[in-house]
Amino acid sequence: MYTIDLAYVGRGLHEELVAYIADQQGYYADEGVHVALRDGCTWDEERLRRGATIGLGRALLSRLTNGVPWVALNVNTHRPLF
Repeated sequence: MYTIDLAYVGRGLHEELVAYIADQQGYYADEGVHVALRDGCTWDEERLRRGATIGLGRALLSRLTNGVPWVALNVNTHRPLF
C-alpha cells in the first residue's frame, strides 16, 4: 500500500474534515493508499511544492509571486477523496 502525505496549509476545516471522513469510510484504502494528514502551515514553499496539499491559497500565492511555473489539475470523483 502506498502512503501519501496530504498537507493542509491553512485553517480550512472543511478540507480537513472531508479528508478525515474519507479516511474513516475506508475510501483511501479502497484505492490502495494510506493518506497521512499533515500540518504544513510551517513548511517552506519547496517542501509544499513536492507534496499534495489542500487549502492551496499559500502554495498558489508563492507560485504567483515568485514566478514559479505550476499546473492545475481538476479531478472529479464519485466520492470525496481529497
